Amino acid sequence: MQTYKSITFILGFQNTKKEEVIKKDYIKYLKNTFEKDMFLESFLEVFDLRLKFNKYLFSFTNKSNDNLGGRHPSITIYPQEISLIDGSLINFDFNDSYVELCSNAIGDFFKLKWIEVESTLNL
Repeated sequence: MQTYKSITFILGFQNTKKEEVIKKDYIKYLKNTFEKDMFLESFLEVFDLRLKFNKYLFSFTNKSNDNLGGRHPSITIYPQEISLIDGSLINFDFNDSYVELCSNAIGDFFKLKWIEVESTLNL
């Protein structure tokens, strides 16, 4: 059984002085990248496996740790719905260690200013 039911990565915008100008374009870029599974490259370096996220949610949140307010894109994944490319479910627990590694990989991949993680435990 997986430790987490869901894991949400809240994405902080790139560090730029023109943050407000690029905000809309950046959100489109993140959504496009995620929907085309290009962000999976960030997970490949963590797991050295081809993973398939059978269930995920791309949304926006007003919560932020930068005190700027506004909407920030977020990606929610569901560990019990992650499989290998051949369709078999992952055979390891997507625990805190993996969440931290993935958070760093996603931050590096998207060149984020910050990333915040929220999770829901599987009870």
